Amino acid sequence: MKKFLVFITVLSSNFLIACGFYPYGEELRFSFLNPSIFNIYDFAEFNYSSNSNYPGIKYPTNYIFPNNQLWMKYCKNKVDNISVSDLIDEMSLKDIHSKSTNKMLKYLYQNKDLEAIAYLKFAKSCEYGNTWIDDPWERHEVITLPKRIKQVEKAIELSKKCKSKEIKLRYAFLAIRMSYYNQNNVKIKTIFKDNFELTNDKNIIYYWSLYFRTLAEKDNSLRNFYAAQVFAHAVDKRFMVLQQYDTNTAIEEVLKHAKSKEEKANVYFIAGVKKHDKTLDYLKKINKLQPNHKGLNFLLLREINKIEDWIFTPYYSLFQPSLAVETAEDISTKRVFNTIEYDRKYAKELLNFIRTKKHQTSENLELWNTCKAIVLFATKEHKNSLLEISKLKKTVTKNEALIHQLEIFEALNLVAEQKYDTAFITKRLETLLFKHKENKKLIFAIGKEFELKNNTTEAAILFSTLKNNYSDNYDSVYWKTIKNKKNTYSDYYENYFDYIDAIYTPYQTKKIIDAIKTNLVSSNNFTNWKYEAIRKDLSNLYDLVGTKYIRQNKLIKALPYFKKANADKVTCDNPFYKLEYTPSFIQLKKEVKFNKYTITKELIKNINKANQPTEINKDYYFFIIANCYYNMTQYGNCSIMRRYYTVSYGNETVIEDEKEFFENNLAKQYYKLAFKHAKTRKFKALCLKMIARCEKNKILSQREEYVYGNKYDSNLNKYYLDLKNNYTSQYEELVSNCDNFPEYFNARR
Repeated sequence: MKKFLVFITVLSSNFLIACGFYPYGEELRFSFLNPSIFNIYDFAEFNYSSNSNYPGIKYPTNYIFPNNQLWMKYCKNKVDNISVSDLIDEMSLKDIHSKSTNKMLKYLYQNKDLEAIAYLKFAKSCEYGNTWIDDPWERHEVITLPKRIKQVEKAIELSKKCKSKEIKLRYAFLAIRMSYYNQNNVKIKTIFKDNFELTNDKNIIYYWSLYFRTLAEKDNSLRNFYAAQVFAHAVDKRFMVLQQYDTNTAIEEVLKHAKSKEEKANVYFIAGVKKHDKTLDYLKKINKLQPNHKGLNFLLLREINKIEDWIFTPYYSLFQPSLAVETAEDISTKRVFNTIEYDRKYAKELLNFIRTKKHQTSENLELWNTCKAIVLFATKEHKNSLLEISKLKKTVTKNEALIHQLEIFEALNLVAEQKYDTAFITKRLETLLFKHKENKKLIFAIGKEFELKNNTTEAAILFSTLKNNYSDNYDSVYWKTIKNKKNTYSDYYENYFDYIDAIYTPYQTKKIIDAIKTNLVSSNNFTNWKYEAIRKDLSNLYDLVGTKYIRQNKLIKALPYFKKANADKVTCDNPFYKLEYTPSFIQLKKEVKFNKYTITKELIKNINKANQPTEINKDYYFFIIANCYYNMTQYGNCSIMRRYYTVSYGNETVIEDEKEFFENNLAKQYYKLAFKHAKTRKFKALCLKMIARCEKNKILSQREEYVYGNKYDSNLNKYYLDLKNNYTSQYEELVSNCDNFPEYFNARR
C-alpha cells in the first residue's frame, strides 16, 4: 500500500456512533504466516502489526542474552546461563560474598578474581542511580544528583586502574549510563571517546555504551547511524533506540558515516524496520552488502505479513488493510477491492527477488522457500504454490509447526485453483479444514474462495461454523460486501445469517436448505462439524426464503416457506386494522395475533377479493391491504415481515427492498386504489391523508438533511397540498391528530 501509519486512530464516518464498536486494526488483519515458527526472537517485538510496537519479548527458556554470553566467556564457560542471570538480575550487593552458592560467584572467588568481584559490587551499588529520580515518592532529587556525579568519577577512576580490558570497559559503561541519568551529554561523549570510539572489539558493552552515546547526539544523520548499529546488536536496547531513528533524514546522509558493508547493511535494516510500506529495495541492498545479515530473514517475514494484509485483508473481508491511512469516508468497498491488483504486482516483484536469493544454510532455505510458496499463492500461481509446498513438506517432516503453516496455504490453494462454477471440497481439503477448524480466518477465507467460485452454498455453510469471540476480537471475523455503500449502518457482517439475509437470493438460500436436508444425519466427523450449527437454523432458513419473497412481493411463493418455518413463534398486532402510533380506528370483532404465515395468507386473500370485478367493497379491501403493506415497513407494527432487527432513519442496508422499506411505495399504491374506489368525501380525505403520510416518509428517507436534522417541510408534499386545497374542511382534523380517524373510516358508506 502507498501510505501507512504506525498508530491507528478509528475515525467515525457519518454512520458510526462515536461510542459504538467498529472493528479495526488487528481485529481485521488477515495473517496466515506466523513469523514465530522461524524462531527469530531478537526482533519479534517489531513484527508487522497494526498495533504500536511495545517492548518485551517472550524468549525461550534456553535463550542466552549477549551480556550473559560475555560473562560466561569471561568465566571460561565454566558457569551456566541461569547462574549468570541470577547474579546479574536478581541478587543484591549484600548477596555478593565468598559463601554464596551462586556458581558464577563461586568461580570468581575460587579463581581470586577480585577485580571482577569488585566491579560487581560497585555495579550493584550504582543501581539506585539508573533512573531519573532515586525515590519518586520522597523526592530525593537533590541528594541523587551529587551521588551520581561522585559515582561517575569513581567509575572512571576504577576503570583506569583495571588490568582486565573487559572489566575496564564495564566501568566506563557504568559511568556513561549514570551520566545519562544526570543529563550530562558532554560527559557521555567524553567517556565514550576515551574508551570506545576506536575499539575494534565491539561486544555488548560497546553497543550499550553506544546506545547512550546515540541519545546524546544532536546531529540527525549521525544519531541515525549510531541507532542503526545499536539496533543490529543490542537486543534489550532495540525498542528504545528505534524511537531515535529519524525517518525524515535522508538515508544517503546516514550512510556517509558507515565505514563497512556491515554498517551500511545495518542502516538499511533499521530503516526497513521503521517502514510500514514497501521495503523490497532495502531487502535488495542488505542482500547485496551482507547476504547473511541476521535481519534479512526478519525483514522478509515482515514483508510477507505486509503483503498478506495488503492483499488478503481486502480480498476476503473488503475492509482496508489494517494499516491503511484512508478512512471509511474516503474509500468505497469497490475501490478497496480494485487496489488489490496493485499490491499483487508488488508481490510479484518480491517473488522475483526471492527466486534470485542464494542461501547459506538449510534453515534459510526453508524460510525463503516457505515465503516463496506464500507469495506464489498471493500472485495467483496456485499450481506452482502447491508444488513448492509439496517439495517443502518432504524436507521438513519433523518440523510440525512449519508443516502446520504449509497446510494452511495448501488448503487455500486447493480452492483457489478450481474453476468457476465447479469448485467443491475435495477429500484432501476436507482433511485440512477439519484439522484447522479452529482457525477462523482460514475457514472464512476458504468460504470466500468458494463464494468467488460461485459456490455460495459451501461458502454459507462454512461461514455458519464461525462463532466470534467477543472477549477477544482478534479471534473474530468481520467482513463487508461489494454492495455496501459507505453510509450503511452497520456496513459489516459478523455472522453468516445476517450476511445471507442481505446478500443471497431466494434461490441461493433454498440451495442451502437442500444441502442441510441431504446431510441431516451423517457418520462423517467433518460433515457433522460443518453442519452442526446450520442444521439448527433450518426453520430460520425456511423463514428467510419466505421473507426474501415478501421483499420481492411474491406472496404466493413466500407462503409455503412460512408454513414450513416455525412462523407461529413470531407474532404481530393486526397489521390490517392497526397502525403504529395511531389509535385504533377500525373495529375488531376479536383480538387476533398474526404471524408471518397468517399475514401472508390473509394478504393474498384480501388482494384476491379486492381484484374481483364484482366486489363492491374494493375501497375497504384496498385500504386494509395498504395498511398491511405500511405495517411491513420501518414505520409499521410488523416490520419483522421484511427485517430481522430494528432499524431507523439513516440505518440503511443493502437488502433489496430498502426503498420499499423506507418509502412505503406499495402502501401508497394501495391507498391510491382505495381513494379511487372510495364513495364518500370523508373516506377519500382519510385515504389522501395516508397517501400524504407515505409521501412524507419517502421524502424523509431520500433527503439526508431531514434524516439527520429532523427537518420536514410539508410544502414539499403534493398530497398534503391536495388535502389542504381540496378537502379544506377535513384538513385540520386529519392533520392535527389521529383521533378523528374512526369517524372518517366509518364514513366510508
